[in-house]
Amino acid sequence: MCENMMNKQPGFTLIESLVAILVLGILTTIAIPSFSDMMANSRLTAASNDLAATLNLARSEAVKRATTVSVCRSVNGAACDNGAAWAVGWIVFTDAGVAGTVDGTDEILRVHAAVSTKVTITATAFTSSGVVSFQSDGQEADSDSGRFDICDTRAGENMRRLNLAQTGRVQFDRSSPLCA
Repeated sequence: MCENMMNKQPGFTLIESLVAILVLGILTTIAIPSFSDMMANSRLTAASNDLAATLNLARSEAVKRATTVSVCRSVNGAACDNGAAWAVGWIVFTDAGVAGTVDGTDEILRVHAAVSTKVTITATAFTSSGVVSFQSDGQEADSDSGRFDICDTRAGENMRRLNLAQTGRVQFDRSSPLCA
């Protein structure tokens, strides 16, 4: 009997190992799509939060400095590029000189790099210049309110909307329509 116990090897059998690998494969198959959706939702949330924080910064700086502060699209972080998409990045700057243009008397307050290539940002109902400006009283300088729609490559309900009221208030719209 002692001899039989000494020949027994500790460890897993081949069947036990195969069952463990099968269970791991099933769990991975279930988890990966959920993880991909979580990452995509995280990209959307990050882009919308960054844009909202930028707009709030511009508004507060306009009040603090008692001057117009603007936000515009920028590829190089030094000048406005209103032909570019918002997703390429944006800058916040004091806008004391030519409206909507970074010129000699203006100071760049913040530069935001491009967001994920899987995210698009569309502005609607702002001036044709594509610049969002805040006056020294914190109100948005354009005569109309506007909005930003932040979407990703997935179709359907994967959209974040930021509404910018004429008063300068930035608000997330929870009842936003679908992305195209």
